[in-house]
Amino acid sequence: KHEFEEDELGIKLMAKANYDTSEALTFWQGMMKHSNQEGFAFLSTHPSTTDRIENIKRIIQTSSK
Repeated sequence: KHEFEEDELGIKLMAKANYDTSEALTFWQGMMKHSNQEGFAFLSTHPSTTDRIENIKRIIQTSSK
């Protein structure tokens, strides 16, 4: 749960600093590309990479409205 809140805060801070928020999505897509599609083993207590990507897409979409 906390990771989703942190992703949202990070994207809001990126937008406030005029960074391209889609780069957060690019980062997590790269993480998934180099992992087992569900995240690294050390992240097993965290949301899956797929879930974080979907959450970031939702955050970006709703924050751009």
